Amino acid sequence: MIRLFRERVEGSNVQLYGFKDENTNRIIIEPKYTDVNLKYGDVIAVELDGKWGFIDEETGREIVEPKYDKVKSCGHLIGVKIDDKWGLIERSGKEIANPKYEGVEWCRNLAGVKLNGKWGIVDETDKEICEFKYDEVFRDIHSKYIRVELNGKLGFIDETGKEVVECKYDDIRDFDEDLIKVGLGRKRGLCDDTGKEITECKFDDIYSLSGTDLVIVEKNDKYGAIDRTGKTVFECLYSNIEIKNGLIYTKSNGKFGIRSGKTGELLIPAGFDRIYSLYDCIAEVKNEGKYGYAVASGKFYESLTDLCKKLPEKILANDAELSRYKNAILEMIRSDINDANENDEREIRRSTKLANKCIAIITKRKLDYEKAKAKEEAKKEKFEKLKKSAIEDLDALITDKEDVIEVTND
Repeated sequence: MIRLFRERVEGSNVQLYGFKDENTNRIIIEPKYTDVNLKYGDVIAVELDGKWGFIDEETGREIVEPKYDKVKSCGHLIGVKIDDKWGLIERSGKEIANPKYEGVEWCRNLAGVKLNGKWGIVDETDKEICEFKYDEVFRDIHSKYIRVELNGKLGFIDETGKEVVECKYDDIRDFDEDLIKVGLGRKRGLCDDTGKEITECKFDDIYSLSGTDLVIVEKNDKYGAIDRTGKTVFECLYSNIEIKNGLIYTKSNGKFGIRSGKTGELLIPAGFDRIYSLYDCIAEVKNEGKYGYAVASGKFYESLTDLCKKLPEKILANDAELSRYKNAILEMIRSDINDANENDEREIRRSTKLANKCIAIITKRKLDYEKAKAKEEAKKEKFEKLKKSAIEDLDALITDKEDVIEVTND
């Protein structure tokens, strides 16, 4: 392997480049090149007397003598210019296309080439992949598709030349692995990777944020979310959105809330001065200068015991939900214990006592709820029996129903 070095020409400010053996430091090529470009993989572009050629990066052996006016990377190929025309060569120096094109561009694993004022795509053998009809092709190295322009509008084609997205947008770019971001004027929308528009261009911007399965959208300086089919998950209501630990922290009118990063489900409404942490369904918050706890209904509790005493009946009636709340409370207390240091023995005892008290409150409330529910069911059952008995007594008084004549006022 060789490495680059340079020397200043005595008596001038000119610097020339040469190459040494990387291991022995022995000079392989004396300083003679006026410029060097190292971005061509296993070959190095070198300039001598205003012309460009290529040497092997391992040995310094000349592969192509300096004879080109300009050189340009085109993926696996290299674009070379002589006079006003561009050709294509392999890195071995083998000519693939003689200088006949008006321009060349790197388009993924292919080459965009311009002929008679129009751009097309060719493969590594100079075989035409799509017809020469585009006004422009773009060097989007990391894109899944090739961005093209026709009549002032942008679209995508794939490496077979097939049009994935019709040239009808003012802006187009990869969004993520299977969505494409498109724009008309100042509005943005999304297409899937078949080119089907899943949401029209109606948003001011669209964002792909790590930590959420949703797509964040912006409209009139407010943020909302859609799913990957374009369906609205929540409207553009928030002045700011931030993703932390798989959760969407929202802000509206200076107040904070939380939504699920996976489904967008409202976990804590945006109504609190600050949110410190979330334990499944309960958040530690600050509200109007007071520290306490918040739940999905937006209610604020100054203490965990207050929360346990005021759990709504719909939570007490649902064993799964009640278990969620119970576990969230215990996880909060566990976190406090884990954060305690050797001087916090009293705090640990207090936390243990609090845990037992909370569970005792929830257990009693559950039992009271079930007793009340059983009493209500018994009352209802008693009434139904009374009603049934009354009907049976009335039926017994009617000896022959066919003799009963309905009296009318005719």
